[in-house]
Amino acid sequence: MKHFLFTFLFIGIICACAPVVHAQMLSVPLEETYDIQQTFAVDIKMDSEGQTINAIEAYISYSSETLQIVDIKPNNSAINLWVSKPRIDEENHTIVLIGGIGGGAVMKDATLATLVIKTVAAGEASLQLDAFRSGVYLNDGQGTRISFTGPDARATVSTTTYQPSVKIMSPTHPEEFLWYANSTAILAWEAGENTDWSYNISLDPADIVDTTADQPIGQVEFSNLSDGVHYFQLRQHLGGSDWSDPVMRGVRVDTTAPVAFTVTKHIHDPLYGNNTVLVFQTTDATSGIAYYEVSEDNNTYQVERGPVAMRNPNASTIRVTAFDYAGNSTSVEIKDTQRVHWTYILLVGIAVLVLLVFLLIVRKKYQKKGQT
Repeated sequence: MKHFLFTFLFIGIICACAPVVHAQMLSVPLEETYDIQQTFAVDIKMDSEGQTINAIEAYISYSSETLQIVDIKPNNSAINLWVSKPRIDEENHTIVLIGGIGGGAVMKDATLATLVIKTVAAGEASLQLDAFRSGVYLNDGQGTRISFTGPDARATVSTTTYQPSVKIMSPTHPEEFLWYANSTAILAWEAGENTDWSYNISLDPADIVDTTADQPIGQVEFSNLSDGVHYFQLRQHLGGSDWSDPVMRGVRVDTTAPVAFTVTKHIHDPLYGNNTVLVFQTTDATSGIAYYEVSEDNNTYQVERGPVAMRNPNASTIRVTAFDYAGNSTSVEIKDTQRVHWTYILLVGIAVLVLLVFLLIVRKKYQKKGQT
């Protein structure tokens, strides 16, 4: 109810907006250069320049040729009322942030969200704000719209492949950008003698690794991890008071099956060329739906989504299984009740016929005995 009321008020603010007045700053502080295959976290920050705001709407495009947006984290965000979770529009290569601040707030170097980015190719890397669609709304009772300036953040991705100061491996989650249905993660690295290491694992990639030496060294195990992307960060003590910059490695965990769903069979559906169609759909909150497996009696095949035209419309048993990207699955099975009904009637009819023949034979036997 609270979410619905906020959404309604947010739409009302936009509809009642006044002409654009004073611009406000949005920034994404990229470094000058990155190597290929480098993964890093960077904050989207905002400065309201002394004015109290209660809602923002930001559309930030990114250069998909050079950058992959791995994740958006709203952890520790100044926005506490999200109209929708911060998301990546991969089709349009856009980062979307729409939300508000209960009671309004003045923002100074405030973090809106944390981006986890991976460089994928050499060239210019850029993040640009769509100033036409983006805006800030004042907490002035009128929903006055304020335009954004920035970000026009640019960096260069070099031709050099990223070589971290230490390589982190994981026998339980070997591929950093794949999902695993395993809540226990083992992280390992080569550790020299007489060297201190500090590390942590967190859902927030912006967490700071302290300078206190941790144990064990060379391999560490974390159990009962929650679903989501966890970030393991590792620092090496270089001597004296100097510690290396953190090296980050993602661990993707999804132990929850897709949401339970229903399957309906539409016979000779005119919307689908008079084919017999199976209609189904479900969601998976963490890794997403990878594919569906459809079984029609003994014929099994994969599809990306429903609805789907049946290959064997006369199948008596139909099973649809949804798989997420971690391999978790949820199945639904339906029976062709009409076919089962007629099969049952036929069997009953045969049984009755056999019984009548048997009774007739018995009766004739008794009649012959009576005659003799």
